[in-house]
Amino acid sequence: GELGFDVELLPSTPTYQLIAGTLTVNGDAVWAGASPGSGQGRLLVEGGTVQINGSTMNTAGSTVDLFIDVKGGDLILNGPALDLAHATDSVQQSSGTWVMDNALTVECDGVIHCTGGDQQVVGQVELRGSGTIRWHDVETDNQSSLQHTG
Repeated sequence: GELGFDVELLPSTPTYQLIAGTLTVNGDAVWAGASPGSGQGRLLVEGGTVQINGSTMNTAGSTVDLFIDVKGGDLILNGPALDLAHATDSVQQSSGTWVMDNALTVECDGVIHCTGGDQQVVGQVELRGSGTIRWHDVETDNQSSLQHTG
């Protein structure tokens, strides 16, 4: 399966907001936009747990921005990639917990901005890209690593 934030015809802001409960995606979360469509796909984690067991990514050439906002609850990325493909893509966190699990590659050509909450590294996580990353409280579990390769 796939969780899609697609915009193809008009400016739009497709949004998934989790306040409580659980959302499990056993597949990819994909942001995809085609001209003349534009906008921002928004994944808002305000409570509960979102777990993505696949890649979380914007597609090359997409006309929609990837936006993830963690204000509470848990965001668990348990897939091979988090790809912020464009300078306008962003993940922000002010509270809650963001878990980067498994062998995750974070390709950040956008912005990751954490001002609160916990960022947990479980497994081998690699950071790449030319974007901006600001962490708040990073916790790396035993036998885990966080590596920045540029």
